[in-house]
Amino acid sequence: MDLIISILIVLLIGGIIGWLASIVMNAKKGSLLRYIICGILGCLVGWFVHDLTSISYVVDIPFIRGGLMGLLFAIGGACVIILIARILKI
Repeated sequence: MDLIISILIVLLIGGIIGWLASIVMNAKKGSLLRYIICGILGCLVGWFVHDLTSISYVVDIPFIRGGLMGLLFAIGGACVIILIARILKI
């Protein structure tokens, strides 16, 4: 049961991050699946860059590694994914 809840939380956070990144990038309206994929891939890219820079912030957000800065890096990573998708015309 814990695995199912964890997967649902990842999908929810991925969808929210993908949706926020699409607003920042003024992307065309996408489906929920597109937001989730973009958000999850963006989190991976953002967290990788976040780990390289070792920037931290005091505010801690549950389920978001790195707190507030981790969230900002995740949205930035999702923006990079949207930019790559635009270049590749996906």
